[in-house]
Order: sequence, then C-alpha cells, then structure tokens
Amino acid sequence: MEIDGADPNVNDDVGRLMQAYVNEKCAPHILPYEQQLAGIIVELVGLQEEKMGGELSASDPRRPYYELELERMRWLLRAYLRTRLLKINTHAFTILLSPELKSRLTAAEVEYAEGYVTLVEEHVKASVTGRLKAGDDNCHVLAPSDLALLLPRQHDGVVFCRIDADAGQVDLGLSAGSAELRRGDIVASSFSDVEPLLLSAGADGGPAMATLV
Repeated sequence: MEIDGADPNVNDDVGRLMQAYVNEKCAPHILPYEQQLAGIIVELVGLQEEKMGGELSASDPRRPYYELELERMRWLLRAYLRTRLLKINTHAFTILLSPELKSRLTAAEVEYAEGYVTLVEEHVKASVTGRLKAGDDNCHVLAPSDLALLLPRQHDGVVFCRIDADAGQVDLGLSAGSAELRRGDIVASSFSDVEPLLLSAGADGGPAMATLV
C-alpha cells in the first residue's frame, strides 16, 4: 500500500540498507561502512518522527502505516550496526592488524575496537601473565606482526550470491575461467571472488551489484 505524501525514494533507501545489512551479516570479512546510506536513514527517521509528532493526529488513518515504517527503519539501522559491532568484537585483533580491514571502520568503530583489544590485553595480564612467578616464566611477548600469525583468520568460504545487475564476464576462480553473470543469477563461489561485486556501488551511491543469500 502506498501512503499519500510518502517519498518514493524512502523504500529505495531502506532497500539498499537491507542489502547492506544482509551482505554484512553473511560476509566473513568486515565490509566498508555505508556512512552515506546510514546518514540518510537517520535523517529519514528524524523526519518521520517529526511527522508523527506534528502532522498526523492519533485518529489519522495513515498513522499506523507511518508507525510501521518508522519501526522498520529503526530496526534495520540497529540490526546493521549491531552486526558490525559483533563482527568487530569477534575479529578485533585481526581487523586492527590489517590496514585494509581497519580502513573499513568508522573512527568510532576504530576507537571501540582499540578499547576492546586493550581490555582483553589487560584482562589476560591480570588473570594469567601477571600471576606468573619469576623464574617460571617461559612466555615470550609477541610483536603484533608475530601475533597475527597465531590469530584465527577470517574464513574465505563458499557463499551464495544473487546478482542484482548485469555484471558481464566475471572471473569466479573456476577451472573453466570466467562466467557471464546476469541479473537474477544465483552463484556459489568463494567470498573473495564475489567480494568485488558487493563493493561495486556506483559513485552516485547506488546499490551494489550483488547480495549474499
């Protein structure tokens, strides 16, 4: 049902955030933060709250639909941010040791990850290494570059991917070489091979060419 006076671009923006949320949830690596898109949704939530508090009375028949849309945007934004925080918690050491992955975080996320790592290090020191007796210490302090070798690597496993726009010939790491991918195709491939399609949003902020399923 279309709400009178509703901006038709709202559903497009919410749909793009849903795509970003699904991709973030399914991807084994942290993806770049959709800062522009998240900002648009925050602005839309504010406008919707203003409309609910001013223009629409409690008896307005359109009010339930606006309330539903407002809750949908709030839930989706929270889910997207929580998914990123969970991934940062799980892979904080790996992310901070990788310039590429670290660059995908916001300044606030970097600060959060660094704080989390500091807390973990302090906990380990207080509960383990700080309790070792002199002379019984066979532990060696590892440099960050050495520590990276011991950390569990983020898995580059097989994922299923729906092609949302004609992508042409794409190398999927198959023995047969590249494959022509068209809108609507479902592809099973390693994440590293389809990741460029997930990061392929246009300069105009359009949607990515693929969605993990």
